[in-house]
This record gives sequence, structure tokens and C-alpha cells, in this order.
Amino acid sequence: MIPTGLHGWNLTLRHLSTNKNTFMKNNKSVFTGFVFSLLFFVINGNNAVFAQLNDTKPDTLKITLEKVEAEFLNSNLQLLASRFNISASEAEVVQAKLWNNPNISIEQNIYNQYTKKLLDFTSSGNTGIQIQQLITLAGKRNKQIKIASINKEISEYNFAEILRSLKYELRTDFYDLYFLQQSVIFYDESIPPLKKAIELIQGAYSSRSILLSEILRLKSLLLSLETDRLEIVNHISALENDLRILQAGTTQKGNYYVPEVDTASINKLSLNQLWWNLSVEDTALELNVDVVKGLSNTEVQKRLIAYGFNQLPVPSPPSFLALFLHQFSSLIVWILIFAAVISGFLREMVDSLAIVVIIFLNAVIGFVQELKAVSSIAALKKLSHPTCKVMREGILQTVSTGELVPGDLVILEAGDLIPADGRIVYSVLLSTDEASLTGESVSTHKITASLSKKNIPIGDRKNMAFMGTSVASGKGSFLVTETVL
Repeated sequence: MIPTGLHGWNLTLRHLSTNKNTFMKNNKSVFTGFVFSLLFFVINGNNAVFAQLNDTKPDTLKITLEKVEAEFLNSNLQLLASRFNISASEAEVVQAKLWNNPNISIEQNIYNQYTKKLLDFTSSGNTGIQIQQLITLAGKRNKQIKIASINKEISEYNFAEILRSLKYELRTDFYDLYFLQQSVIFYDESIPPLKKAIELIQGAYSSRSILLSEILRLKSLLLSLETDRLEIVNHISALENDLRILQAGTTQKGNYYVPEVDTASINKLSLNQLWWNLSVEDTALELNVDVVKGLSNTEVQKRLIAYGFNQLPVPSPPSFLALFLHQFSSLIVWILIFAAVISGFLREMVDSLAIVVIIFLNAVIGFVQELKAVSSIAALKKLSHPTCKVMREGILQTVSTGELVPGDLVILEAGDLIPADGRIVYSVLLSTDEASLTGESVSTHKITASLSKKNIPIGDRKNMAFMGTSVASGKGSFLVTETVL
């Protein structure tokens, strides 16, 4: 029997003190048997766990990072809403540039009681055509175009920020899920042998060959392992729900996600998600750049090919034929075409020809206006391309922000718009306005020292610069670590 209470502990201590030599001999033999038994159950437990891992559940979905990101880009509701805002802003720019379409109204009696004809388009019929055109002054139109262009740029910056944040969250959840599942495998390998070991030790305890404290210690370890495993399983479930939300309920089915990761490539992963932990020297070494002279022009061209431009993809403009055919998409135009066909069928050729001429002139005028609007938007895009100052080959240059690549050394002054994410390498009273990113109305002072913590909120990463924010005061420079694409 297991002794309970103080009386039981006194009996145990008295038994150990009177039979010390016998206890040590028996304890050594039992301990040796326990070690061999534990090794036996560990080996068998590993085989059992691996056998369970090979049996994939029917509701388990194997996922890769590339596949998850593709589904995320095509299905995430927040991302789609942000893209819609960009398209709506582009449409507002086009609409602000266009002249208002003329309003054409036609009144026609269905039946002429005098000529006894249906839809009488002759001179004796009752037909009325009215054309109205609203003309906006140039100054007002230019202001509307400028406001619409600014709104479009804001929408693009918001989209880039949302894309960056959600993509970071997606990748973090993916790898967290993978490593947590590996942790569960470790617990599944460790818990069953420990239970068997406790059963053996309890049998040895009945012969007073082992202390009760050893059993309690092992049971406490078992309880701790089971509690940790349960917490990890709950965390895995939360991560799977987060991945489903980020993918916005795609057509893929499965209650359990199993990330497929190339373990050999994990060791080659860059530290680009932890730039704030690196010193200035380590950051320059990671990006392979000189913090004084910057990148060479040859290296910039190589990285442009590898990483792409620092801008969102620009859709191709519509063709001339598409613009012209678009003029016939209005309901009123189809009504006029129908009226022209009816007039021709009734042999009222003059009226039919007049309607056809009106339709054609309306299409030509609309085509010319939209063509000018498309050309104006293209010209505005060229004029509105922001620029920044970078150091390349030791020479200060002014380049388009779209031509920035990871490793570029960007020079900052008060009032500059930060064109990309980067690590601060030089700061003289440098502070940035990050209200659009964090909501803080007070500017953030920037430093060059590394930060020790890994999980730091964006607003507290004082050695980082973020795209879309602006320089409030001071001057400095940073190395580009992330671009839009």
C-alpha cells in the first residue's frame, strides 16, 4: 500500500534508515531495470508515433507557402476591397478628366391618328430630339483631376501597406503552424513512454525499492508535458483559423492543415523579418552593400531583375478599338439604333440616315474625349512619379522611387516621403510621422542602435523606416530592406 499522511512518511523514513544497505542494493537493481525498460518503451513509442503520422486523416489538407500565398492574393476580402478602392480611384480620375456626355432625348408618338401609322418618323409625324451638353470650366476640372489623383495615390499606399502586413502575418502563421506541429510530435513521442515508466516505478514502490518523491516528481513532469501539449494544440487550432480567415474560405476543404516545408531551405532563410535586431554592420553585410558608397549601378540592375520594381503593377491601357466600341454600350444608343432600323424598315430613309449620323458623331466625340483622358492620365502618372535621393557608387543621385531595390542607401531630409521599408543607419535628430501607419499623432524619434527583442510592435521599431510615412524633422539615411514586390 502507498503510505499517506505524516504517519505514512514516518514509516517510510524508518524503513529506509533501518534497511539502508538493502535499499541501496535494491534501488540500484531497480534503477537499472527502469533504464532498460524506459529505452524499450521509447523505441516502441517512436515507432507507434511514426506509424500514426504516416496515416493521414481524410480531412487533412497539405499546404505549401506558395499555394497559400496564391490563394491569399486571390481571395482575401480585405485585400480585394483595397484593390477595389484603387480601381474606384482610377475611375474617378478618368471621370474627372472626361467631358460630360451629351444627354440625348427622343420623344416619339407610338401611333399617329392622322396618318394612321405606327412610329411615324416622317415630317408629318410627331418626333422630338433634344441634345444637352454640360460644359465645366477648366479650372474646376483641373482641381477635380488633382483631387482624384491624390485619392488614387492614397489608395495605392493603403493597398501596399495592407498587402505587406497581411503577407507578413500569413508567413508567420504558416511557419508557426509547422514548428508547433513538430512540437506536438515530440510530446507524442515523450508522453507514452513516461506513462509506462510511471507504471513500472509504482510496481517497484510496492516493494519499498524507490522513494515516493520520485513517483510524484515523474507524475508532475507528466502533468506538465500534457498541459504544454494541450496549449500547443489550442494554439495550432487558432493558427489554422487565422489561415482560413486570411484565405477567406477558399474552395480547398480540410479541417486540419499540414504545412509542407523544405527543412533544408529553412536554414537558408534570410533575417529580413528581424532587421531591427541587427546592427548597422550586420545589416549591411546581410544586404551586401557599402553603407557609405551604396550599391553599384550594375548591382542595381541585377536586383531590379531579381526583385522587380518598387511599384504596383500598372494595367495596360485599353486599345483604340475597345474605346470606340465602348461608346455603343449605352442604352440610349441602342434605342437610337433600334429607331434607325425601324425607320429604314418603314422606308423613311432621311430620318434613318439622320439618326445613324447622330449615333456615329456621338461615338466619335466620346472616343476622342476618352482617348484624351487616357493620354492625360498617362501624362499625369509620369509627372506624379515621386522621386528620392539615393547614394550609388558614392554619388548622390535622384531616382524614381519605383527603381529602388533592397540594399539601396536612401538619404532623408525633413519633408521627404519614405519610399520603402528600411533599416536606419544614420540619424541626426531624425523623427518620422507614422500616423498613417500606427495612428500616433506624435512623431517617432529614430535611432541607429539595434533592438534586442524579437516581437516588437511596428510603432516601437525605432530603428526602422516604413513606406508611406514622412520625415517630420532632422536628417538621416536608411538601407532599403523591403520593396513593394
